[in-house]
Amino acid sequence: MKWKMLASRFGLDYLIVGIKIHKEDQPGEWKGPRITYCQAVKKVAEGSEVKIILKEFECPSPELALGFVRPRYVKIEDILENGTKCVEVSVMKDGLDADVVLFLVDAEQAMKIIATLNRGAPLNFKVSSSMALCRDATAIPILTGKPNISLLCGGARMYGRFDKNIFALGVPIKMSEIFFKKDLDLTPTEKYILHILENKGRSLSAKEIGYDSGLPDRTVRNSLQSLLKNGLIDKTTDFRDARTAMYRIKC
Repeated sequence: MKWKMLASRFGLDYLIVGIKIHKEDQPGEWKGPRITYCQAVKKVAEGSEVKIILKEFECPSPELALGFVRPRYVKIEDILENGTKCVEVSVMKDGLDADVVLFLVDAEQAMKIIATLNRGAPLNFKVSSSMALCRDATAIPILTGKPNISLLCGGARMYGRFDKNIFALGVPIKMSEIFFKKDLDLTPTEKYILHILENKGRSLSAKEIGYDSGLPDRTVRNSLQSLLKNGLIDKTTDFRDARTAMYRIKC
């Protein structure tokens, strides 16, 4: 349930996908026509499949990037160690054993996710135009323990038929815990005010928040103080009126 709520919070158009790399053979595998890794991710993200286990691919890139085979003639950086038996692509849900979480996003959605991940600190990404979804958004986050983006590659866009404005963001499962820290111990009113601030995307006064929420002034003030104390929002002064405090989501 929390992953569905997270997708709603970020305004995602696709379901969040969990990826698990198995070093031991697993029962079950994809029974349909041979597909690419990016096609499997797309099917699960669209909701047409709940889980796909792949042991072989239409495209050779994931075989190399995800550690199914060892490169024979050239050295390829940022790929998983050889020994993978299968990869499990599933709709992300509570309790799912995953190595990396994949988000299919546009620029605005990615901005919201990255703002939550980095808390204002720069993030450095390794981006290529080949082996993009399997290496950039899957292997690299697993290897580094850090998020990474994929602008997708020609094969992914051709086989997966991704919209031209969509790209992928891979987040190591351990790092994904930060997505849920904001909601800990918050009252429904505090969550509602966070939602308003996030939705507006700019600083608001307590009066504006009260107008948008329909909440009593005292309730708004108390909730803002609690959010400030928990470090979830910032307080600044309105440059037009120094007597007015402005509030915004903490970067």
